[in-house]
Amino acid sequence: MYKLLIFTSFLSVICAVDLEKDDLAVCDWEGVKGKCVSPHRCLTSLGEREPKHPTCSEKKGEESFICCTDCELVKNASNAVLSPTSGLYWKDGRKAWDQCLQYLQELPLECRLDGFYAGISRHLDEEKQCHQYGLWAIGGAPSPGKIPPSQHPYEAVMGFGKDLESVSWLTSGTIISDRFILTSAHGHITSKGEHPLKYAALGVKNRTEDKKNWQIIGVKKVHQHPKVEERYNDLALIELETPIVFNKDVLPACLPDPSEVVNVTVASAPSWKESDMDFTTFTDTAKIVKLTQLSASECDEKITEQELPIPVFYNAFLPNGIDDNTQLCYGNKDTCLHTIGSPVVVDRYISWCVSTVVGVSAYSDTCGVSVYTRVQPYVQWITDIVWP
Repeated sequence: MYKLLIFTSFLSVICAVDLEKDDLAVCDWEGVKGKCVSPHRCLTSLGEREPKHPTCSEKKGEESFICCTDCELVKNASNAVLSPTSGLYWKDGRKAWDQCLQYLQELPLECRLDGFYAGISRHLDEEKQCHQYGLWAIGGAPSPGKIPPSQHPYEAVMGFGKDLESVSWLTSGTIISDRFILTSAHGHITSKGEHPLKYAALGVKNRTEDKKNWQIIGVKKVHQHPKVEERYNDLALIELETPIVFNKDVLPACLPDPSEVVNVTVASAPSWKESDMDFTTFTDTAKIVKLTQLSASECDEKITEQELPIPVFYNAFLPNGIDDNTQLCYGNKDTCLHTIGSPVVVDRYISWCVSTVVGVSAYSDTCGVSVYTRVQPYVQWITDIVWP
């Protein structure tokens, strides 16, 4: 059952940009005056359900101009990206932001598999005698017989060993591009010895299933953050030998742009653990654990009141306590159930269609509290390596 939703608020005030004043040929489309422009300056030209704009005689090289009756012209409509669930966004040159919008635009996200679509609509402004633009959206049900995709398609499982016959899948990370995985520095520094970091497995829904259902790619290089000290600045980027192939079970997470306000008070994390398991033991399948943020002082208090030797380990790994600027703390009965390097994500940063990684596990020796490295303060370092 599908529903058609019309967004009645017009977006021209948000999307319009100041353009150089230039003499554009005047045209007429069904009694409404317009300007002859390149299609990329006319947002309603993206409207797949709207009538096609008539062409003008004017051209720019081989490009034909169209008669655009929009009340405001835009600088480049090709930078507009529609979310099936949350509206219209614009690429603006910020690497992390633009890449997230690219994922939203191109990848087989679950919301699209569930029948969510959006598009541009246009409405005549009677007073101005030009067209304002809005959005339409369709939300529906998944196709009959649909096989549910992974609930953590952004997670990579990291393998240690000299070959695939001897590999142990011990830690986790977050796919952020087709070549890079974001994880913690601790647990991922070694590349030599009997158990070097050797492989990344993508699309892992069950650890005991046939490995032919996984994408297994070799590790090329580990980029450790230059200021790692104990569990502070505890981040690393794992560069892969060959590109990841994205599908409904293997998808990247977005990075939170440093200039954006991101609500991290409630988040979620994939867990392969039960409370009595050590770091080498895992459940067959992962569950998604809901997390609630704690302040630095709450976090410190809950950890230091634990029985020995937990406070000793805490003081050794985080001798200055929790740094609110670069770390996050989450608390509930399930927050001990994390894997080294595993992500914390939110789903409402841009669109719930795509997850955004906001934290990477840094410390947890007690059930009820876990410390994560905040991703947002390190996005510049990440993007300089991943998208130089």
